[in-house]
Amino acid sequence: MRFHRFLLTALLVLGFAVPAHADLILFSNLGQPDNGAVSFNNTKVRYATDFLTDGTPRTITSVTAVMDSTDTIPHDVMFSIFTNAGGAPNALVRAFDTSPTVPGGASGTFTATSSGIDLQARTIYWLVGQMDDGLLRAPKTINWHFTSSQATDGSPFSTVPGTPILGGNHGETTFTPSTPGNLLFVLDGPSVVPEPSSLSLVIIASIFGAVGWWRQRRVALDSPPDCGAAS
Repeated sequence: MRFHRFLLTALLVLGFAVPAHADLILFSNLGQPDNGAVSFNNTKVRYATDFLTDGTPRTITSVTAVMDSTDTIPHDVMFSIFTNAGGAPNALVRAFDTSPTVPGGASGTFTATSSGIDLQARTIYWLVGQMDDGLLRAPKTINWHFTSSQATDGSPFSTVPGTPILGGNHGETTFTPSTPGNLLFVLDGPSVVPEPSSLSLVIIASIFGAVGWWRQRRVALDSPPDCGAAS
C-alpha cells in the first residue's frame, strides 16, 4: 500500500513538473519601416489592421502599438480584437482589459493587457484601436504609426497581403480603406515550454528503483523459511 502511494505521488509530481508557461511574441512588425501614421481626433474614429494566426489555437494577453501624441494632455486608447468577414472587421471577440495612456507630447510603444483572448488556428482577425476619452481638434491628434511592408519580424502570425488599413466610426458597421500596409504592433501570449529534464529523470529513476526494491522484498517474503537440514 505504501509503495502504491509513493508511485502515485511520483507520477503526479512528474505530470505537474514538465510544463511551464513563458511569454511568446505571436505577431510583430516593429522591425519594419515606419512609413507614416493614421490619426485619431475624437472618440468615434477607429482604425483596423488584420493578421492571420498560425496552425495552433492561441491566447493573446497583450498588444503593444507604436503611437505618438501632438496634444498637451494625456489620452487613453482602447484596443479590441474582431473577427473577419468579407475583408473587414465583423464581430467583437473581446476588448483588452486595460487602455494604455499616451501622455501629451509623447511617442513610443504603449501596451494594453488582457487576462486572455482566445484565437482559433489559421484564422484572420482584426486589431481595432480607438481613443477612449477626450476630444482632440486638429492639428492635435493621437497617431498610430504604420508600415507599408507586408512582412513580419519572423513571428508565428502573419500579415494578410492585399488588405489595407481600414478606418471607420464607432457604432457604425462599415469600414473604408485608409492607407495601404499594416499598423505597427506586437501581440504577446503564453507558450507551453518544457522544463529542464533533470527533475523528470530523477523521479523516473526513483520510480524504477522503488519497483526493483518492492519486487525483491516480495520475493523474500514469498520464499519459505530455511529451517536447516534435518538431523
